[in-house]
Amino acid sequence: MTDERFKTEFAAKLNEAAIKIVAALNTQLDYLSFFEGKQKRKLLTDVYFQRYAFGMFDAITTLLGLELRQKIGFQFIALFYVKYFILEFELDQADALDMFRNVLNFYNTHENQRDTAILDGGFDGVSVLRGDANSPQKLTGHFVVSADDNTPVTPAEAAKLLGQLPALQAFCGRDRWSDNAIREADKMAKALMSGDITIMENRKT
Repeated sequence: MTDERFKTEFAAKLNEAAIKIVAALNTQLDYLSFFEGKQKRKLLTDVYFQRYAFGMFDAITTLLGLELRQKIGFQFIALFYVKYFILEFELDQADALDMFRNVLNFYNTHENQRDTAILDGGFDGVSVLRGDANSPQKLTGHFVVSADDNTPVTPAEAAKLLGQLPALQAFCGRDRWSDNAIREADKMAKALMSGDITIMENRKT
């Protein structure tokens, strides 16, 4: 296999992993929004969610191998993390990058070593990439106490759920990302990969 072909196939593998992580994140966001009435903007400002997403995307870097992960792992996390928040929440580039830097700065302190949110995200992310049968639930479990309490569903609850299915399908099938968000996310991705934007740098005020 040529070096160029290897790079192309490896990039495709990382992209496929990112698609799986984003899908898992959005499934939980849709559950919280549709069934629990959580506002996405409020979730966005929640520190647990910000760090959980970091852990989810960090799981992708396990595909790099230890040596490469130590060298460029944060750059890949930044690429996936910042792009996701621009697309899903329509943050501007600077705000999305600031959010990532805040989590990264925390990650680089001793306090992060046993941080629940980052560990939860990493656990769920690795489970997704392994193809585990159970859907990730730690994000929903954080916001909804009964998300995984094994309580049997009553007939009335089952009937209500069936009645909600058409609306749920329409909700999950909506166009998630605006054309502008897609353009901005692509610009940011190129700037991060080219080194035009340094992930450790603090934005000037």
